[in-house]
Amino acid sequence: MERRPPCLAANLGIVEYGRAWELQKKLHAARVRQEIGDMLLLLEHPPTLTMGKSGSMKNVLASRERLAQLGISLFLIERGGDVTYHGPGQIVGYPIMDLKGRDKDIYRFVTDLEEVMIRTARDFHVEAGRDPEHRGVWVNGGELGAIGLSIRRWVSMHGFAFNVTTNLDHFTIINPCGFSDRQATSLAALLGRDISIYWGSRRPLRQHKPPEPPPQSSLRSLSWIPCCLQQGHLLETARERVQSHFSDVFDVNIIPTTEEELNRMLDDRLATKERALS
Repeated sequence: MERRPPCLAANLGIVEYGRAWELQKKLHAARVRQEIGDMLLLLEHPPTLTMGKSGSMKNVLASRERLAQLGISLFLIERGGDVTYHGPGQIVGYPIMDLKGRDKDIYRFVTDLEEVMIRTARDFHVEAGRDPEHRGVWVNGGELGAIGLSIRRWVSMHGFAFNVTTNLDHFTIINPCGFSDRQATSLAALLGRDISIYWGSRRPLRQHKPPEPPPQSSLRSLSWIPCCLQQGHLLETARERVQSHFSDVFDVNIIPTTEEELNRMLDDRLATKERALS
């Protein structure tokens, strides 16, 4: 049996968006130079809006002053797509991968990222799917997972965002991904859990009322869900499933690492390069 190629995976917890963005750029540059292998960053962000290069500020429905009052940052970044929201309870995945070894097939790469989220939702008996007109993962017209990428010199950065226990009220201050006629949803909302996310001392904009349960075609019996999920471990379990499905879908062997190890690896590469030039 052929061995899967390695892929480092770092679970970073909650990371300020600017710091994660800088780390991505350093890792992307190192991957382009073939100094490191493929890797996956899994993390959450404090409440943040990001605007892709094809986005429009008209899809941000709150003023910068209002965003500041709510403690929500805004970043204009180089990925594709329009505006989206990141916050606690949302699993964000940043794959730093060289697509030259994957036939330079961007369509397949995006489809595989969707597949990771679809399989994760299915683990909780939620039947998510694709929209033929809009990339991402959807349940009854609600966006459960979004994708926004930047691919330069055939190496990817940015990635996907999968809503688990995300505060859906914060999506009301934007047109998610530029859609004025669609809403975001989350795994917790689809499972009928009344989960509110608190960030520091700030309360949500308003208590989110879970939507009506989706039809049986989208949500199966939940009687199998283990007790640990009933006790609030939904996010942790979903993160584990995302990493497992990423390994299977992309046919890689996941090797756990940490942010400290990644920074040390980058520093070692830089020191080696400086010695070679001296």
